[in-house]
Amino acid sequence: MSYPGSSRRQRLIAKRVALWTDLADCVVPGIMGPDGFGRWDALLPSFIFIDAGEWRETERRSNADGVNDIVRIAHAPNHRGFKGTEFVCSSVEQLKAEGLKVELVLIEKMQNSEVKRLLADEVDILVEALVCTGHGLNGLEGMATGLPVITNLEDDSYTEPFRVWSYLDECPILSASPENIKERLRHLVTNPSLRHALGGAGRSYVEKYQDLEASHHLFSAILDFVYERRGSIASLYHPLVSDFVSRRPRISHPLVKNRIV
Repeated sequence: MSYPGSSRRQRLIAKRVALWTDLADCVVPGIMGPDGFGRWDALLPSFIFIDAGEWRETERRSNADGVNDIVRIAHAPNHRGFKGTEFVCSSVEQLKAEGLKVELVLIEKMQNSEVKRLLADEVDILVEALVCTGHGLNGLEGMATGLPVITNLEDDSYTEPFRVWSYLDECPILSASPENIKERLRHLVTNPSLRHALGGAGRSYVEKYQDLEASHHLFSAILDFVYERRGSIASLYHPLVSDFVSRRPRISHPLVKNRIV
């Protein structure tokens, strides 16, 4: 819906992926990345990094539960089809019809300064994307602000490598798809303590793994590998042997495989 032209370039895309697999000095896929690639040299859930210091952590910490007060749900659809915006809107309307006090805040065509203010001061939940597996920049922004974040991490065939050989199990994003977004929202709306736990863990996760210091660690290792100053970087984020993973306390949260149990 958002990128229809790509569907007509399958052969060209596959040819380019094969060329990169053959000739690249280093392959570092993001989430969903191993699908279609014959190799990877370093594996991490996301190679998108942000300056966490630029995102003010929320002090809102509302105890609203959809009964005693309104819970505000943010969604920033830069590409509505890609992010599944219609399913977010429909789910919020259904929750309203069932009697819950919820409000959807659509963040579109706003300056970044206004986005930062809204996330820090006015909303309780951020829904990033529901269609494709993985999180993007907006998910990191929401976690850096200390909000509970929802995105699609439903397909275990994509996510499992990032749990076994990297740090995805420490990520406190709540997984949801178009089929179950209403129930996942209901859980967060009616459980402020869960929202607070996930939000606090999200800020810690960004500071540990997706901040500028973490970016320096990754790209320094890549350059050393490419210029043959170090050997394999396959265990750069291995949960059992990586010094980088173990140097700070493990991020704890109540989710199991990004789901409520």
